[in-house]
Amino acid sequence: READALRRVKGHPNLVAVLAAAVEGAPTPHLVLELAPGTPLGRRVATHGRLSPAAAVQVARDVARGLATLHGHGL
Repeated sequence: READALRRVKGHPNLVAVLAAAVEGAPTPHLVLELAPGTPLGRRVATHGRLSPAAAVQVARDVARGLATLHGHGL
């Protein structure tokens, strides 16, 4: 059910798209997600050190916007 709902959430800049899902009845349930552009946050921190307060706030805002969108879709 959640995989179907996630597939309906498209085009949000802070979320990746669900490309495929095998959940019920699959030997190993899984989701296939689009590849997000950019550098993973953990790698960025490992390479450049901790985020500035402004950059940390921006990351938190982006995550919150994505979560708010999912919540608005009942997820």
